[in-house]
Amino acid sequence: MHPTKYLASATVAALAALAASAVPIAPAGATGVPATVTFSGTVTTAMGVNNGTNVATIPAGTAYTGSFSYDPAQVGTTTSFGGGTRTVYSFTSLAFTIGGSTATSGPGTIDVFDNLTTNVGYPSGDSVYVNFTQGTTNTMGVSPTGLLAGAAFNWMGLAFLDAGGTAITNGQLPSSFGTAAFPVQFAEFNFGTAGTPFGAGNTSMIQSMSTGGTPPPAPLAFAPALAAGTVGVPYASTFAPATGGLGPYSYSAAGLPAGLTLSGTTVSGTPSVGGMFPVTLTATDSAGVAVSVQVVLGIGAHAHFGVPCEGSGTIDKVGPHDSYLLVGGHKVTWTAATEITVTTPAGVQHVIDGAVVPGMAISYEGLTTRSGAGVHAGQLTIG
Repeated sequence: MHPTKYLASATVAALAALAASAVPIAPAGATGVPATVTFSGTVTTAMGVNNGTNVATIPAGTAYTGSFSYDPAQVGTTTSFGGGTRTVYSFTSLAFTIGGSTATSGPGTIDVFDNLTTNVGYPSGDSVYVNFTQGTTNTMGVSPTGLLAGAAFNWMGLAFLDAGGTAITNGQLPSSFGTAAFPVQFAEFNFGTAGTPFGAGNTSMIQSMSTGGTPPPAPLAFAPALAAGTVGVPYASTFAPATGGLGPYSYSAAGLPAGLTLSGTTVSGTPSVGGMFPVTLTATDSAGVAVSVQVVLGIGAHAHFGVPCEGSGTIDKVGPHDSYLLVGGHKVTWTAATEITVTTPAGVQHVIDGAVVPGMAISYEGLTTRSGAGVHAGQLTIG
């Protein structure tokens, strides 16, 4: 692909964002011995096809196969280019089969760019571009045959890119076009009436590709929601799992109200306090990518309880079987979710039993009963 043509199709930044892919290769011969590169996979984004007469779309996920045969013999001199070098080789044929449509081109030339450091229309690093020779059929070389989604087009190309600049040494064609050598691959097409010079009402496009038949993963997405709860009532709410990214996923939560915990995608427990709680839920995929979402969890007062309250005093009475405490005329009750701290001569305990007797000092926080004559405690401190 010629630099000016390449710039008309996409920016260097756009190329850097193209999907990574692997390209199986048939055994390459020694210099001067023809070899064939084969590749297959799926297109990563929908391909719009429009040559002014035929308009169609090749959907994302459509399978493709292809190959190009080349002769490693050098056919052009090595010249300085973009801070590095440019060497020209030849290829015999280039073919793509995408969604049942097959297009071919060739013969043509291969531009090998070694260690580019200057933006001259190609990305920095090393790259191999399967191009067209200049010819009389159109200004970019021999016109391809076949149709893509029913549309004729002017030229086609294939490129392998390595921004790290390690794939090519001394301008020589590499022995492998696999992922380790070239982490980025793309195909480029120019749609227009066959034989029309480039730029004369044509539309260029670059199509990133992935191999193995599986498109690259979608970005990690996470949109959880939590149901409302009630103080003192067992609670469980399961939010929608993350999607995209690289599974499996792990989840964490910050800001849960007292009494609730997170396990997997389920928040459960018995809330002991009411209010509106901003809770941050985070999903992390196996690649370490994380997405955090803040949701508001509403915990309402129990139907039998009223407004928040707190108080202190002296225990007047312990109810039968430790069922309640009477403090200054208020009946104090609790549940298993209540935070209880009892200081006794034998030490600190967290249950109310025979060690709790009338006359002990007490403080509490909780909710009043609807009648106002009682307190449901979320926290009790005795002794």
